[in-house]
Amino acid sequence: MSGKRSRTPELTIGLDLTDAEAQASARAVVNLLAKWELSDEEARQVLGGLSERTWAL
Repeated sequence: MSGKRSRTPELTIGLDLTDAEAQASARAVVNLLAKWELSDEEARQVLGGLSERTWAL
């Protein structure tokens, strides 16, 4: 083994959103979670286990 580590490429897809597009995406996710009638706890888990404080922002 050469001792060099392989590096995972950084994710760059989708990072070129405008502020308006990012805000619209966030609204769409919140609206979808509401349509699914998820509790705040369930929604936080779907979004990767967000803390209550982060979700409340």
